Amino acid sequence: MWSPRTGLVRFGDKSGTWPTSSDLSWNDARLAVMSDSNRDGVFLRTKEALQLLACSPAVQFRLLPDVCVGDELAVDFHHWQDVMIDNFSSELTAEQIASLAAIEEIFSRFSRGGSEYREEFWMDEAVRKSPDWESIRQMARQALSRFGWPEEEPPIARTNR
Repeated sequence: MWSPRTGLVRFGDKSGTWPTSSDLSWNDARLAVMSDSNRDGVFLRTKEALQLLACSPAVQFRLLPDVCVGDELAVDFHHWQDVMIDNFSSELTAEQIASLAAIEEIFSRFSRGGSEYREEFWMDEAVRKSPDWESIRQMARQALSRFGWPEEEPPIARTNR
């Protein structure tokens, strides 16, 4: 899993081992066509990632206790927007793709190796009070609007409290 704060990618199983060529098979490649249920799930999770990004800091911290909130928000969004664009970009408008890419670009810029990397960007205080994070929240609201999705607390997050 990719971490924007550290810039590290972790491969392998839960033990953290790295795969070898003998560990990989064609089943590991994303060659299969997504089913309708997978499509619906990807759209749902992308919507929920955007909804969580658009929430107030108080809601974000309530729904993501005991984690680095900035990291978690960025990793979740990065994963689902990446899956959506990789698999369903032909179904998206240019404005929808641009709205996702704009948020991803901000996270990339502030991630390790990015042009404006600052570790403090990922700290809880910044997530709560930084104008950069407020800008991300506003961009998430715009993206939700472009998809026609409601700006609300993500239902999945409500059930996990």
